[in-house]
Amino acid sequence: MSISVNIPEELVAEIDRRGTDRTAFVVEAVKRLLSEDTADFDRREIERINENADDLNTEAMEVLEYQVFA
Repeated sequence: MSISVNIPEELVAEIDRRGTDRTAFVVEAVKRLLSEDTADFDRREIERINENADDLNTEAMEVLEYQVFA
């Protein structure tokens, strides 16, 4: 199947520096991205949650304090 995709010139130049077959490069990149396993996705999500945990916990405590006083 053939599709048309617009790719910024700087990415095309980087692809060309790494090989001669643009199609093969893009196909391999898409396959790798699509094959990321669930554990890797979950790990990244947990990292995002942990990065924001302090703020989320503070906000939750403020809500609980408000409920006590309301």
